[in-house]
Amino acid sequence: FKERGIAYQKFEGPSGIETHPDFIKSIRESEGVPEGPIVLASTEGLDEDETVSTVLQNLKKDAVAMLYAASMEDVELSITLCGDETIQKYNKQHRQIDAPTDVLSFPMEDEYMIGDLIISVETAERQAQERSHDLHDEL
Repeated sequence: FKERGIAYQKFEGPSGIETHPDFIKSIRESEGVPEGPIVLASTEGLDEDETVSTVLQNLKKDAVAMLYAASMEDVELSITLCGDETIQKYNKQHRQIDAPTDVLSFPMEDEYMIGDLIISVETAERQAQERSHDLHDEL
């Protein structure tokens, strides 16, 4: 899924071309990132207020806990929270469906980078209300 980010197979690092495991190891060492799964969490097209920031951090913690529970400790997952307009654009681009949806997933065929998730907070909020639970549970 190169349209949304970097190519995951090889990276241009300080010592030249590095494979993904070498890149992750160098990031862990230089940035002091602890062992375990890496979850990259971001927003696209949302006003990142305190509520969105809290939701993002909770989702990141939940994702890390789920990856540990699945014994997937040496992987990287990308999660993007967005609104209906943004997810509709990706849904049309990748699935030829011109409508918002709740989640789009883009699995990677890579043993380290397992994939990207794009989640519409607006749709998740509606679904949470319909199902009588809070946004955190819905996400």
